[in-house]
Amino acid sequence: MYGRCGHLEKALEVFEQMPKKTVVDSISCIQLLKRMNNERVKPTLTTLSSLLMVCSRSARLLEGKFVHGYIIRNRIQPDVFINNSLMDLYFKCGRVGLAENIFKLIPKSKFLKPLASLVK
Repeated sequence: MYGRCGHLEKALEVFEQMPKKTVVDSISCIQLLKRMNNERVKPTLTTLSSLLMVCSRSARLLEGKFVHGYIIRNRIQPDVFINNSLMDLYFKCGRVGLAENIFKLIPKSKFLKPLASLVK
């Protein structure tokens, strides 16, 4: 209902609260993303991360790769949540190499170096 009334962010919020999601739901979310794009509504990082989580939960690699491609095509700088969602998606879909590639692209924080010295 929210999606059809143009309240796409609210539609995704309600979707995230659903206890059981199905393949149909993940396809619906991708359709919402396409609609947002057509209406020139920019999804937030939270929206994109939520979409990736939906794809991951239902092991929908094709739809997840669509969202990943959207992020790349639109030059969106992924945050920690998007990167984690991407890694989760690729691991759950059996694409360990792609998950490792995402991990390697994550900028390493300058705060990790002092922590690493404590472990030695």
